[in-house]
Amino acid sequence: MSDESRKNHKFIRAKLLIGLVFVLGLVASYFALTSTPKQRLLQSSYFYIVDLDNDGVELIDYNDSTVLYDVDGDGYAEKTSWVGQNEGFLVVIDRKREKTLKSIIHRNVSFFNHIYDVLIEHDVTGDGVYGEDDYIKRTHSVDYSPLKVAIYKYDADIALIDTRYHAKSGCNVTELSYHTSPLFLKCANARKLNVYKVKFDYTDNNQRWDAMCRKMRDTANTSDVSKNSYLEFCLEAPME
Repeated sequence: MSDESRKNHKFIRAKLLIGLVFVLGLVASYFALTSTPKQRLLQSSYFYIVDLDNDGVELIDYNDSTVLYDVDGDGYAEKTSWVGQNEGFLVVIDRKREKTLKSIIHRNVSFFNHIYDVLIEHDVTGDGVYGEDDYIKRTHSVDYSPLKVAIYKYDADIALIDTRYHAKSGCNVTELSYHTSPLFLKCANARKLNVYKVKFDYTDNNQRWDAMCRKMRDTANTSDVSKNSYLEFCLEAPME
């Protein structure tokens, strides 16, 4: 092969290589533009989970979860990691503050997430335990506690954390220790249950209205209540 032929051969190979790189670049750009980017997982504020069967908290990974719940309190239900059916949610309701929170979504998030601060505020004795001594000193009444402490469970059928479980749980909470890890509570029947702080992974994809908002919307649509009145209780999410 002559020198001229070798030069031509090298030149052709170089052009083919450049062309191949160009084509591969176009293909990569196409897939980058047309493929759906993987949405980054976010983390919720702490939820306080009651270990009802005393075998540790069973967690359901985001990828395995089918739960849609409004863990960030924005009025929308998002896909989220979750806990197993044998776990409960600790709820601490500040009866006085409950009346000042405008949105029912804000109330729900507050009752699940802001437990620690509320307990500190109402722990009159300062011993890291909220119980009868605290509300007697605060209200001078053995019959009234300014906090409602209860255990709720998630009901997949209605996509809500169901308040009805409290009556069936067999645990009327009499004392809640919040300075230990894990936290623990005592029931009127002397049962003790551990409480763990859990953050849920979720994507802020706003798949549908929060179940509570949908329930209130449907109630408004089938009663004499103004059809827009539920917006006073839910955030301004669009209609489904």
